[in-house]
Amino acid sequence: MTAPTDTTNTPEAPTVDMDRVMAFAGQVSGDAATAAGIAMVELGDRLGLYRAMTGAGPMAADELADATGCNHRLIREWLYTQAAAGYVTYHPDPERFELEIEQAIVLATDDSPAFVGGAIEVIRSIFLDGEQLAQAFRTDGVVGWADHHDCMFHGLDRFLGHSYEAFLVDEWIPQVAGLGERLRAGGRVLDVGCGGGVALVAMAKAFPNSNFVGVDNHAPSIDVARERAAREGVAERVHFEVGNAADTTPGGAFDAVFFFEALHDMGDPDAAIRQADANLTDDGVIVAVEISAADTRVEQLADPMARLHFTASTALCTPGAMAQHGPRALGNQVGIARWTEIFDANGFSSVREIGRTPVVLVLEVRR
Repeated sequence: MTAPTDTTNTPEAPTVDMDRVMAFAGQVSGDAATAAGIAMVELGDRLGLYRAMTGAGPMAADELADATGCNHRLIREWLYTQAAAGYVTYHPDPERFELEIEQAIVLATDDSPAFVGGAIEVIRSIFLDGEQLAQAFRTDGVVGWADHHDCMFHGLDRFLGHSYEAFLVDEWIPQVAGLGERLRAGGRVLDVGCGGGVALVAMAKAFPNSNFVGVDNHAPSIDVARERAAREGVAERVHFEVGNAADTTPGGAFDAVFFFEALHDMGDPDAAIRQADANLTDDGVIVAVEISAADTRVEQLADPMARLHFTASTALCTPGAMAQHGPRALGNQVGIARWTEIFDANGFSSVREIGRTPVVLVLEVRR
């Protein structure tokens, strides 16, 4: 006799919906085309092609090549990629290519809040740093902040800097009760994780009676910050130094301590908050500019910026925090509810949203 076959644990073969397969393949192919096109945008930014087209009206490919000193044949091919993407306007007869004003604001105007060139530089660094990121995935998860390609630092400076210059002085500081008045009269500000010093220099220019200190553990960024302060004529009132957030003691008490998209990158954000507390006057305030995030994962994943935010968190923020060997790596998607818990655990009972853009969230934090 043949024993009966036991089929109770045999899974049924899944039914494949080929329409969904083809739709998903189209989605991924479209994303691949976008990624390839972004490489061409980065090239146009780096070579000054968009800037040369700004305000020039319809241009022949040879005119753009002559204006930028680039190869005529490659410029023509590059312009076709831009026309195919809708990033420049194509005029077929005679063949001309035009960067219209709305396109120029996004692609060529560095001081525009809509400018994307800096963000694309950061994306380029993620590709260039791909091997060390893969090694981090295979091992301890660590990629130190200083280990990234230089274009990441330059890109962040451009990407975040124009937002600070556009919103910090005119919109965010006025929302912090009493801070604007104190800085106009003559106050002291500490920026922890200051990077290239864009925000601090912008404040120094706006408040000539106040003094400012910036601290960052990345020495090349401090060099950039010092050069920027000297170039903008505020070096006498802005001091930059290399240091760590958890043990920053620049001397004296500060009316405000700022964290510009830096707190979530720290391996021990709690220690950084406690040190900020130690550096504040009795009625001082923390202003934390963070990546914009909702409180629930479902809401975060539905955000149109989710892919960019989580990519940055995977490639930059989380491995950078892990490299500091602290107690936690937050990632960059920390909503107000969680920030409130973290600040409350470290002696700050009031956390209030005072500003938000598609990229950043601004919090006023008080004891």
